[in-house]
Amino acid sequence: MALQLINGFISGRVIKMLEKKFVDALRILKDKLRDIDFYIIGSAGMAINGMDVIPGDIDAIVRISNIREAYDRLRDHVKKPIYEKEFPGAKSLVVLADITGIEVEVLGKPDDDEYYRRILDGRIKEHDLGGVSVKCINLEAEYEVMAPYRPEKAKRIREFLE
Repeated sequence: MALQLINGFISGRVIKMLEKKFVDALRILKDKLRDIDFYIIGSAGMAINGMDVIPGDIDAIVRISNIREAYDRLRDHVKKPIYEKEFPGAKSLVVLADITGIEVEVLGKPDDDEYYRRILDGRIKEHDLGGVSVKCINLEAEYEVMAPYRPEKAKRIREFLE
């Protein structure tokens, strides 16, 4: 059975990552990045989009041209300064932070990246989580990105969508 979003929170079983510290981390991330567009992807995005998933962290993507500014604004939370990380299909510049005890990876992606192309196509969904508005890649787009590289995650998304 799919969970439903009620007032921005998932009803039914409690999803640990959607507790107060998760929302607080998103609130701080949004406040720090202010006018830098960022989008939640991966398991955190899946949970925010209503799937019964307990994410291990928050993955947020920004345009690669904004990664230095994101680093500067998150400096008080940074665990690891900007580094390069290989992802299937593309390299990203990454800032690793700890916000309210939650690991946050801010990924700088080029416009031709698998995720960013879908964002530029408008395949995003905005959610209100207790007064914090966050944008996620939609589940159909997440599925498309995951299918070639993470078939087990892609299968869970497909099953949820059906």
